[in-house]
Amino acid sequence: MDVIQGGRGLHATLNSHSKKFVGILNGIDTDAWDPATDSFLKVQYNAYDFQGKAENKEALRRHLGLSFGAVRQPLERNKRPVKATNSPKFKLVGDSSSIVGCITRLVPQKGVHLIRHAIYRTLELGGQFVLLGASPVAHIQKEFEDIASHFQSNKHIRLILKYDEPLSHSVYAATDIFIIPSIFEPCGLTQMIAMRYGSIPVARKTGGLNDSVFDIDNDTIPLQFRNGFTFLNADEQGLNDALDRAINHYKNDSDGWRQLVQKVMSMDFSWDSSSLQYEELYEKSVARARAATRA
Repeated sequence: MDVIQGGRGLHATLNSHSKKFVGILNGIDTDAWDPATDSFLKVQYNAYDFQGKAENKEALRRHLGLSFGAVRQPLERNKRPVKATNSPKFKLVGDSSSIVGCITRLVPQKGVHLIRHAIYRTLELGGQFVLLGASPVAHIQKEFEDIASHFQSNKHIRLILKYDEPLSHSVYAATDIFIIPSIFEPCGLTQMIAMRYGSIPVARKTGGLNDSVFDIDNDTIPLQFRNGFTFLNADEQGLNDALDRAINHYKNDSDGWRQLVQKVMSMDFSWDSSSLQYEELYEKSVARARAATRA
């Protein structure tokens, strides 16, 4: 997070003592969030055998009334329609359209304007979109209720504007891509759970998202850590860059996508991993205090 934006008037103090601060990522409960044992799923799966993810995708589509066929998207100007289409205004994209998911509180912190934009952009790119979440802010809740009503008869968009724990497990398991376009995010758990279930994050580079999601096209990051698609500016152009690359990668490089899914599912975002860092920090603090006393 930008220190001035998040410092709440203490940014000068934070900057001058920055070496005294240590950041430790959240950890998730890998027993509660485990696709290999999750009783909420239609089919369990794991990083070494994730065929069950495709079956969960079918199950969610059936449950929400989403189409199993190709998404039809507007034809680009000056492009001829392919023979497979029944209308010159649309072209067919792949038979297995990606599902983009989002599970969140609909509040300004979470980038609601970018979530709204992602719904329409996903449809333009030939994908499907599932949003699960509600807002405590009346005008935001109303705005998304209007969007849900607008897409009520569309077979590629579903907005479920409530809290639903069992359904959240199914959405994580069924989606191919997960968007987390937060304006600020001290750490976040959504991106970790999504990766645990093999859903590739599209995240804004802020706070803990910037410390846990690394762009697959960033050559400055070791290959083993690259696990998603990121963007910096909290605007539509920034989101488009990351989301477009994610959906195109899904559609055009199936082998590479499977390898990416297996990689993110194997990453350790467990509480055990985080707790070890707390223990190490405590031991270092005690050692420094003892050394200062002896001096």
